[in-house]
Amino acid sequence: MSLVKVSSLIKRTQHPTLTGKMPGAVYYLAAFAGAFILEFVLANTNVTVFGRGVFAFQQWMELLRGPSMTSVRRRHAQMTKSLQRRMEDTKAEYTEEELQPYFLKSMGTDELRSLEEDAREAGADPKKYKVMQWVERHPDEARSLAERAKRRK
Repeated sequence: MSLVKVSSLIKRTQHPTLTGKMPGAVYYLAAFAGAFILEFVLANTNVTVFGRGVFAFQQWMELLRGPSMTSVRRRHAQMTKSLQRRMEDTKAEYTEEELQPYFLKSMGTDELRSLEEDAREAGADPKKYKVMQWVERHPDEARSLAERAKRRK
């Protein structure tokens, strides 16, 4: 064995680099980091030539995100209204005493008191007002209760 090979072997064993410690993972980490770096560059870059957006990546991203966000918001509003309708039917099956533990668990006593005061000020039914606010703030728990009420029938 030559002296160069021996010194190279000693150097690698005594001073391993990051790639020497985990040779396969480095490529995955580099690809992962590269994807985020590319997204950052594209999201924050607008190249204009003669006053025209030649590489207007930032504007393109906004044009792509706009309709999708509108669609998500519309779908969320539809789901909330549907759940509120279901809870209207469910609300009649439960007394306020039966609903109170669910409200306390989700919202806490202070928030529940403020909702009752808001309902009194608005002249609304406190039970209905609390149910609608509960649906708006904690839809998953409200959906679970609506499913339980359906099974209870």
